[in-house]
Amino acid sequence: MSKLLIFIPIVIIIVFVFVSNNKSKPMPTPSNINTQKIDFTGEKGQTVNSNNNQITISTADFETNKVKFFNTTLTDGKTVYYLVLKDKDGNFRAAANANKQCAIYGKGYRQVGDQIECLTCNKKYPVTDFAIEKPDCNPYPINAKLPINNGQLIISSSELESIASLF
Repeated sequence: MSKLLIFIPIVIIIVFVFVSNNKSKPMPTPSNINTQKIDFTGEKGQTVNSNNNQITISTADFETNKVKFFNTTLTDGKTVYYLVLKDKDGNFRAAANANKQCAIYGKGYRQVGDQIECLTCNKKYPVTDFAIEKPDCNPYPINAKLPINNGQLIISSSELESIASLF
């Protein structure tokens, strides 16, 4: 009986320490990821300036299932980096050159054949999932079907502002 009286408090203390140290943390979202400035070292791509709260990119130079890299400096001075892809159906998709889990490392992605590869953890995703899926470290979606006007893709400044905390 005396061993049991000693054993029970020890178990209670161990359980308490384990539970208090393993509280679940909220899943990061673009609005709560970065609390410190990161120097982005990934592919910066072509600079595109905002005009009338939107950026426009010509559709002429895109190849099917090949990403192109871009960056835009927002009105608050923060630069965001993103990729645009023309899919096999002729739709244009945009996603951040970052993701929720690896963004703090500032490395971004590269395209390897028909896959997008995270330069931090080396996970690869098929281009068919680009800007549609958000799991793991897939590029964070901006818009899976960008509007086109007179051969120009249109991305609103607010869409780019939604990914700013990733950089």
